[in-house]
Amino acid sequence: MGKKMLLFIWMGAILLMTSVSIPRGNVTHYSNLFEWQSEPDMSEFIDPMPALTEEFVIRKVGHILVFFLLSVLFVIAYHSIWNAFFISFLFGFLTEFVQLFFNRGGRLFDVWIDGIGVVIGVVCSFLMIQILEMVKTVRKSLNG
Repeated sequence: MGKKMLLFIWMGAILLMTSVSIPRGNVTHYSNLFEWQSEPDMSEFIDPMPALTEEFVIRKVGHILVFFLLSVLFVIAYHSIWNAFFISFLFGFLTEFVQLFFNRGGRLFDVWIDGIGVVIGVVCSFLMIQILEMVKTVRKSLNG
């Protein structure tokens, strides 16, 4: 499978996760996973961060991991650190905004949490590229 295809599959998975309404509590049957809300409450987007609970922290770590992987896949597919940063960050904004239309809580603070994953992914990608370049240079000098 191509590098770009893997990136687009991951982006599609993120969009799918973004648009699915997740039921809370002990739910044995849930028939409508996609609840379109044509006129969402846009003020939710700027709601303050809720209290720090264990569930909240686990979910935010998930945000960071999802966008870490997105930015790494973007660097691998397009070989551009800056484009990976900007497009991944904008994609995070888009997913949070889209959540408002699917009866989910899209929040501006989640964009920043997504951004943490993007920054970590881009920095790790940059460092890995530098290490690989150094290894290549050392191998060249050792081989002649």
